Amino acid sequence: MVDIRRLDPNKINARGYYADLSSTSMFLLTDEEIREARRFFRRPDLAKDRKISKQTYQSYKCQRTSPKSPSRIRIPKKLVPVALIGGTVIAISVGFVGNLKSSHEYLDPTMNVQAALKSEIVTVDPEEPITVVLEPTSSLDEVSELVTNPTTPSIPTSSVLEEKEEESIEAKRERWVHHFCDIYQVDFDIVYQKLVEVTNNFTNDDYLHGHIPGVTCKGVEVYEENEEALLLYFVRCVKQLPYRFQLTSSQISISNDYQPDMPYGESVSYFSELLGEDRCLVYAIIEAETSWESSLFVNQNNPAGLRKGDGWWSFKTKEEGFIELILELKKYARMGATSIPKIATIHAPRSEGNEDWIPNVSAMYEIVSNHPEEYFGTSNTDEKVPTR
Repeated sequence: MVDIRRLDPNKINARGYYADLSSTSMFLLTDEEIREARRFFRRPDLAKDRKISKQTYQSYKCQRTSPKSPSRIRIPKKLVPVALIGGTVIAISVGFVGNLKSSHEYLDPTMNVQAALKSEIVTVDPEEPITVVLEPTSSLDEVSELVTNPTTPSIPTSSVLEEKEEESIEAKRERWVHHFCDIYQVDFDIVYQKLVEVTNNFTNDDYLHGHIPGVTCKGVEVYEENEEALLLYFVRCVKQLPYRFQLTSSQISISNDYQPDMPYGESVSYFSELLGEDRCLVYAIIEAETSWESSLFVNQNNPAGLRKGDGWWSFKTKEEGFIELILELKKYARMGATSIPKIATIHAPRSEGNEDWIPNVSAMYEIVSNHPEEYFGTSNTDEKVPTR
């Protein structure tokens, strides 16, 4: 897998090709790499024209040959020769690809790719070495005998693979928590150390089942399958209720020059998707409530007239305000308010002078849902349409 951290997101085109003309590197990102790039760079619009396949998981069932024998998979005798030949071909192919990549990590975009990858068809003799010959064009340096005398490639053991996977997960967790600590303006080192402590370094049963003891949201215990969202809930809870984790506000509060690295629309889209809310509804309420130039939004980062006690709620960053609005909408949904008119009865009652709230939000919702690429930078067609 390509190291996403070393890529320039501006060099990824709409179809998922990465092209760096300064180093003459061009290659097609896999679906998994595109997903990771969107997360890492917080750019859901990356490779927007690429149709990403959904991740599926297949279950396998082993059949016992006898009640006392260990579990094993039966292979019909007819398929044994096919399996042996297939395994040999795969081993040779893996060795070829590995050596090819080590010699030329990426193809020169100016070369004739078809000619460069055209190989001779040879008859394989088990007693003779195999040589694969490439026919490069004049724009590629002379290449000869990239693969000679191939042997069975060295395949990493499961323990090595698991170690690399754990390192990758650890890096993601740190990046997510660091981002959320910037949003809530709390000390990353203190918060992350507390997170490691309460989850037993991310290994206790509660954490593995999507729960961190003490973490609540709007008065409800949080159970979240998405690990990134769970970590967001944790940082938010530490910020708002630090005493639950034997911390104080003065101990964890910081003030740095953090600025969101995404336009407002993309930020709304990102956190709406992460927390499972309709991004068009969130955007429409912001536009109808405070818009993007009101003093409440500009000075207090409050995107939708959110109140705390008898006054307006102030947030440290714009993203913190977006997240709180999304969580308010999720709270309304638990109360049965799943449509714009029902949300209005809680969030903007007509009795408080909000006669235009429902038509304004409804009209804006229609506009945004019909032109998502204009407001979010992407053209997701799977929007949820609230019942009016």
